[in-house]
Amino acid sequence: MSAFKKSLKRIIRHAEAHGWTVIHNGHIKFKGPDGQLVICSSTPSCPYALAHVERDLAHVGCPLP
Repeated sequence: MSAFKKSLKRIIRHAEAHGWTVIHNGHIKFKGPDGQLVICSSTPSCPYALAHVERDLAHVGCPLP
């Protein structure tokens, strides 16, 4: 398993523990308890993809570890 996938699994578990719903269907959709939505690719080509997901989640109010 790649480092990206391991880190993404950690973020998914943390988001779910804080009331977020995570849907996997080619892309990964994080839906917040207040309707916030963050979408990311499950197979990114950009080396900064994980940082962008963390930034986007923090921006909409999902606490990160």
